[in-house]
Amino acid sequence: ELNPNPIFETDLQGKITYVNPAARLRFTNLGEMGEGHILLTGWSSILASLKQGAERSMVREVEADGSVFHQAIHHIPERATIRSYFVDITAYKRAEQALIRSEKLASVGRMAATVAHEINNPLEAVANCIYIAATNPKLPLEVKEHLETADRELKQISDLTRRTLGFYRENAKPSMVDIRTLVGEVVELYSSKFRSKDIRLSVEHDGCCAQVVAVAGEIRQVISNLLVNAVDASNLKGSVRIRISRVLLNGSIYIRVTVSDTGTGIPAEIRSRIFEPFFTTKEKVGTGLGLWVSEQIIEKHEGHIRVRSIEGKGTVFSVFLPALRSEHSKIA
Repeated sequence: ELNPNPIFETDLQGKITYVNPAARLRFTNLGEMGEGHILLTGWSSILASLKQGAERSMVREVEADGSVFHQAIHHIPERATIRSYFVDITAYKRAEQALIRSEKLASVGRMAATVAHEINNPLEAVANCIYIAATNPKLPLEVKEHLETADRELKQISDLTRRTLGFYRENAKPSMVDIRTLVGEVVELYSSKFRSKDIRLSVEHDGCCAQVVAVAGEIRQVISNLLVNAVDASNLKGSVRIRISRVLLNGSIYIRVTVSDTGTGIPAEIRSRIFEPFFTTKEKVGTGLGLWVSEQIIEKHEGHIRVRSIEGKGTVFSVFLPALRSEHSKIA
């Protein structure tokens, strides 16, 4: 009776004969539902095994009322009774899952760093070849222009590999960056993606300074993730809006970047999970890391990320980054 863990007993036919106070408190409908309760799932096969004398005790994990329990089942022949003890191991299971996820993330990070490092070697060779070819004084103008385009694109790939290595090693240093410039770079990068779905894109800002101290590549990655998600969620001929403004939040000045779309929206039942690592609704193309990484980056920059969504109407993501200290005095 005084045991703090739930305990109940059944007879050899599976009928509940005893429920202790802890079990009555934890499983309010146990006595009412009887054999139909989730804790008695598969009870007939358990009873058969125990009555045959093959085993005197069994253990299993069961889920009930949003928690996970370790269930120890004992056969007491002299009383013709089956007794079950329960221990709530929900916290342990969550910690276990978090450890598994962290190991997965560490593996992904190591793999990304390895791939980025290996890509850098041939990139340097190609860059040197382009440089040598471009310095030829007899080179036709059209060919020279093509080489300059190739060099620009190559630098983008090189910058991507450096950011990948920098993100894994966390050795990039923050500097003063203009959010409007970063947004412009990302928009240009994905312009063909917008055209392919005939999506109307608008970029707005309030005219105020939008400078922050940040690691430019990481903030660019956040904007990129949000923009790609907006495009993927949008239907043909949909619209995506990016707005940059300066706002007062909890007594401090932040640069706010909102990315909104008129797409399908995020179902309410999964909204709380979208920032979990490896959680994705894009089964074939999604990794489930984009929003998780974005949240980690923003929190590292002492900022915030928020989401609002209505199914069938669209989604708005808002990123808040601390503005430069010198800008704090310029807001009314």
